[in-house]
Amino acid sequence: MARFSLSCNIVAGRPSSVGHASDVVNSSSTATDSAAVDTLQATVAANVATLVADGASPTQGHVTTLNTNWGLLNTAVNTLQADIASGSASAPADVVLSFDATQVVTRTKLRAAVAALLLAAEGSNDLTP
Repeated sequence: MARFSLSCNIVAGRPSSVGHASDVVNSSSTATDSAAVDTLQATVAANVATLVADGASPTQGHVTTLNTNWGLLNTAVNTLQADIASGSASAPADVVLSFDATQVVTRTKLRAAVAALLLAAEGSNDLTP
């Protein structure tokens, strides 16, 4: 999936510094790292359930397995956080539009999507003029 982003900063109430780039935050490496975290969270949860089932006498093998997977999960979370931080640091912007270029293949589709987002923002109480 090829993701791209458009971004701009707001200066004196007007858009400025408009640019485009590959979408780092939604890049394939971030998606891969996020999937690894999800998988390892499930693995660690299963390891904890095994220890609970062991009752008062957990086996050393079960403890070691949990400890190993906990370390892997910790590393995966740190890697994901680094991916996200690098994306945030490389393209700081006040407004970012991210889209999947394999799904939004024409400017007409992008225009329609942006119009729908603007319509949703108009009806939102979260944004105040």
